[in-house]
Amino acid sequence: MSKIHFAARVAQRFLEKRAQNPLLEEHLAEFVDAEMEADEEASISRPTPMAAEPIAVAPPGWENTVKKMKKHKDEIDNPWALAWHMKNKGDTPGGKEASNSPHELHEMEEILKEHGYNPHDAKKLQDEGMGAFELEHRIKSTKPGAMGSLEYTHGLKKK
Repeated sequence: MSKIHFAARVAQRFLEKRAQNPLLEEHLAEFVDAEMEADEEASISRPTPMAAEPIAVAPPGWENTVKKMKKHKDEIDNPWALAWHMKNKGDTPGGKEASNSPHELHEMEEILKEHGYNPHDAKKLQDEGMGAFELEHRIKSTKPGAMGSLEYTHGLKKK
């Protein structure tokens, strides 16, 4: 309630009481003070609940790079946004060229096959900058369908 509306309400009550008994002006002054104090206490604003933090997801294969970026808070405000920007620009995680060796591709196919995924997805993962070590780590460290899993980040499905 704004102070103008409150003042109008108190003035109206004052006039009503005064009309009933003109000798009560001293008592009404105390009444007005009490009303103003009560309304001020009631109008104290309470803090609103904070909005939930947005879920920040690193691009596939960029998790370690984002972790390193988070250490430079004075230079990088939003490491996830920067990682997505760099990925869309064509950069690779860690500043290294993606290893597209046939040996690593075969190793990734074996890892996928061993864990029940389609081995043909290895090329897709390799093109996105993931290596055999990270693939094995992601499979072992995340539950299927959970955030960070291959199902969540790459849309892979088990056979």
